[in-house]
Amino acid sequence: MKSSGTAADSIYSNGFIAVGWDIEWHYDKSQKLIQTDLEMVKGIDSAFANNKMKTKDHLVLLAHDRTFKKSDDSACLHRFITALKQKDEYNFEIISAYPGLTKDSFSRK
Repeated sequence: MKSSGTAADSIYSNGFIAVGWDIEWHYDKSQKLIQTDLEMVKGIDSAFANNKMKTKDHLVLLAHDRTFKKSDDSACLHRFITALKQKDEYNFEIISAYPGLTKDSFSRK
């Protein structure tokens, strides 16, 4: 987006890096999750099946922590993580393990 170029340049010049996401877990105005845990698993399965990631074989999921305050939503997140962990083809990693990022990427200038 052209309008965010200045902000991105400022972030970079101050020693930060920006990492985009491939899939976002959406919520409504009241912070209620829109997709169920099963819909999110299907979305991730589909992204991998159709190679819809910015980096091949790696997916970044954006899930806003404020949407998991209620016990029902927290349980949904737990079911989602459990379902993905039960699949042999997926691994969870910390962002610093993302391809192309180095340890230097995470240290301020």
